[in-house]
Order: sequence, then structure tokens, then C-alpha cells
Amino acid sequence: MAEEMVPGGDTSLAEVDDIKRSGGLPLMSALLLALAVFLLVVYGAPRFHLRDFFIFPGNAFSFIDTDVFPIAVLLSLIAGSFRIAVSVASRHAALMKEAELNVSARRDRLTGLHSHSWTEHLLSQLDPAELRFCAIINAKRFSEINNCFGYAVGDDILKEIAGRLRSTLPSSLSLARVNSDVFVAVSHVLRNEAEGRSIIEAIRIRLAQPFHDEHDIQIAFSIGATFIGDATLTDREIMRRADIALHSAEDEPETSVVVYEDSMAKTIRRRRLVEINLRKAINNENVVPFLQPIVDGSSGTVIGFEVLARWSDPDLGEVMPLEFIEVAEQSGLIGKLGEQLMTVACRRAALWPGKLKLSVNLAASDLNDPLAALRILAILGSTGFPSTRLQIEVTESAQLRRSATSDACIEALRKSGVTVVIDDFGTGYCSFERLAGHQFDGLKIDKSFVQGMEDHADMAAIVMASLQIGKQLGLAVTAEGVETESQWNTLKRMGCDLAQGYYFGKPMPLGDAHRLAIMLTSDKAVSLTGIDQLLESRPIFA
Repeated sequence: MAEEMVPGGDTSLAEVDDIKRSGGLPLMSALLLALAVFLLVVYGAPRFHLRDFFIFPGNAFSFIDTDVFPIAVLLSLIAGSFRIAVSVASRHAALMKEAELNVSARRDRLTGLHSHSWTEHLLSQLDPAELRFCAIINAKRFSEINNCFGYAVGDDILKEIAGRLRSTLPSSLSLARVNSDVFVAVSHVLRNEAEGRSIIEAIRIRLAQPFHDEHDIQIAFSIGATFIGDATLTDREIMRRADIALHSAEDEPETSVVVYEDSMAKTIRRRRLVEINLRKAINNENVVPFLQPIVDGSSGTVIGFEVLARWSDPDLGEVMPLEFIEVAEQSGLIGKLGEQLMTVACRRAALWPGKLKLSVNLAASDLNDPLAALRILAILGSTGFPSTRLQIEVTESAQLRRSATSDACIEALRKSGVTVVIDDFGTGYCSFERLAGHQFDGLKIDKSFVQGMEDHADMAAIVMASLQIGKQLGLAVTAEGVETESQWNTLKRMGCDLAQGYYFGKPMPLGDAHRLAIMLTSDKAVSLTGIDQLLESRPIFA
């Protein structure tokens, strides 16, 4: 049988018995020594294992607060056993190290809050019979602060965020830092949902104040929260719902608060399904290009087409471009999708007679890709479509992500003969310095202004101002979204260069665009304000 050892030492209890039998220790010393071992084993382990081990006020573990180590060592020395005293000291050091590791695992070193590994334990302590609350707070674009001001400033701000949350949240809530810039607050002692909403609002107001006096940094936060009154829902489901609400809040540019609703889960599932099916559709080339005519403002003749994406899915049906284009941008699929549509459209348009142009949209992520210009020029080379007939549309909002890479991409395309225009002008951000710097060849007025100009004088003023800016800078101006003859007549009076919209023709499949291109070459007298009817009355050429 293995000998029982004194905790943390080399001296066995059998050796202690031998010492006592040999008369080496008087009876009193032996009793004191036994008491020292008893104190260390019985009280020492719980003392060090449970120190700092608390979850919620009222549920803290209780333990004897007296440190037994000096008592145990003193008793050992009185008993006259130096070896036992050393063993006690060794045991104490081991327990202290273990306690330190336990605390380190549960605590975030930077902020002093509970750590990510301890979050699930915090959630498991919530009483299912009570109203459970969970809020996730995320600092938006926090990596930019580290990049701009350095990690030391970033760490200071994280500590300040933690301090503000501590001072704002009631003591009944537990707080954890689960990621570099993500914090979680949980509780099960709220009286009602209204109390929780008031706490969230207090957090929002407190975090809205600038950080770091030296730099006066303003940070936007996303706050997703959920209230659970159903005792059957698991801890993971609570966190999942708060996370869904957080993602909904991240869509807003400023600090925003979103409380979970069941419809949000449906939206997330829909988006995931769209992404999965879209990835398959792109791989199978099932997202196809449709072309919408662009007409000359003075003559009304078609001078080209804009390439638009259309997708019909066997499971989802017709998916709106606004929905799947956004998913493509967020999931990193937009680059492959854009190249695919451009290749198909250019290959067909290369067969058209005349000099009809193609206008293709370029995503902001592609614009900042150093190889984007080379890929576009490679597509032109492989399809045989002339660069002088290609126009690239860059959304005005993409200018927020302007960089040396994007400037180089635009410059390379323009040098090769490709024209570059600003799309959705008036809805995003584009400095006059860029317009005046001859970095673009034209601009397209957003359809919201065109469709509202007849009922709202300010809209009409914006359209007129955009036309004047273009004229003074030598930029060709296109009006998007023309749907009525009245809008078209107004634009002509204003001197609009180009226009497109349902009034001239809806987006059409490549085959119909090919037929129209041939008609325009062979029949000069065709009226172009009824293209859809025209196509229905003519035979199919291709």
C-alpha cells in the first residue's frame, strides 16, 4: 500500500508515526503537528480553491477568512519538525499557484472583468424561473483605433469602456469581456423588461461620450439584448438571441440598440439560405446579366446598355438584386459574380454591330483590389470587346473607402480607354476635389432625385445642380430611373446628356438586347420610347 504523504511535502505520515514511536517527539508536539496538517488539509484547500470564487451577490461561497498558512507553519515549528514545516510551506505555495491560475482563467487580465471562458458559467447560474437578461456590447470598427493610435491607446480605451460599464450597470448584473472589443452583461434579478431597457439606455448614453482625453475619440457601439421568460430555453439559446440582435444593430452607422424579436431569426435564416444558394448559383453560372438601355438626351437614340444581375433560384424563386447583391458583398462573392457577369455580357456585346457601349458596376471591394484593373482588361482581351466601349460605374458611397489602390485602379482603367463614372450621385460621398481632378468621366444622378423632382422643388434643384456641375467640369451626366414622359421632357429641358429607366425599356435578357442592337443598326426610324413593344413585334435574330 502506498504511503500517505503530508500534502505538498516529502514526509509521509508513516514517518511521523515512526518519529513518535522512537520518542523523537513528545505527545504535545505530535498533537500540534497533527493539528497543523489538519488545518492545512481541511481548511487550506477550500480557502485557496474558493477565494475570489463568486458569481452573484447573495450567492457567494462562504469560507473561513483566516489565512491558515502561518498558523500551520507556526504549529509545525512549535512541534519541532522542520521538515514538516517545509512541507506545509510547499503545500501552501502549490495552493497559491493553483488559486492564481484559477483566477487568471476566470478573469480578463486587461479589464479585470470575467473572461470569455467564464461566460457560459455565468449564464448557467441564471435562474430559469426568473426573467433572464443578456446584452452584448460591441465597439464598432475598433481595429481602426489600434491602427491609428496604437495598441496602448486601444488598451486604455478598453479599460475605460469596462470602467464605464461597471459604473453604469447595477451590482445585480455580471459583466464579462468575451472578445477584444465585445462585452457581455447577464442577470436574472430584473423585475421586468422595462427595467432592463432602462439599463440598456443608460449604457448607450454613457458610451456615447468621447474616449481618451488626449485624442477625444468617438466610438459607435452596437448593443444587442434579449429578455427570456421561458424556462425551457438553454443558456446557448440566450446568447444566440442576443447575438442575432447584435448583428441587426451593426447595420446602423451610429450607436444603436436592438432587442431580439422572433422575426430577426427568420431574417438571419433567410440571409444564410440566400448566401448558400447564391454561392451555388455563381459556381453554376445561374446568375445572369440583364441589360437596360441608355439613351442620348438630345436624340433619344440608344447609345448603350447597363449590365444588371438577375437571379431566379429553384428554392427561393426570383431573388431581388438589392437582397442578393448585399449578401454577395458581405460574403466576399461580389468579385467573382461581377467578373462572371462582365465576361458573359462582353462576349455577347462584342458581336453587336456599331459602337454600343456596356456599363458595368464595380464593387467597392474590387476597386480596392490591386489586381482589379488587370482582371478587367484580361476580360476585354479574352472576349474581344473594345475597351473604348466599356464603362465602369463606381458607387459614390465607395469613395468612403478611397485609397491609393482605388485611385491606381481608376487611373489604369482610364488610360486603357475605359470610361469611369460615379453612380448614385448625391446619395454617398464624393469630394468636389475628386470631380475637379479629372478622375472620372461622368456621373449618374440617383433615381430618387429624378423620380421626386416633379413633386419636390428641392429634388429638382439637386438634379439641376448636378447637371450644371457636370457641364462645367466636362462630365457626361446620366439621369437614372426615368419612368414617365413628363420626367423625360423635364430632363431634356434641363439639358440632360443621357438617361435610362422603364420609360425607355426594362432590363432585358441578352438575347433581346442582341435583337435590339441589330434593329438599331438596320432601322434608323424606330421610335425608342416603346422598346418592349418593339421587341415583341420583331422576329428573334439571336
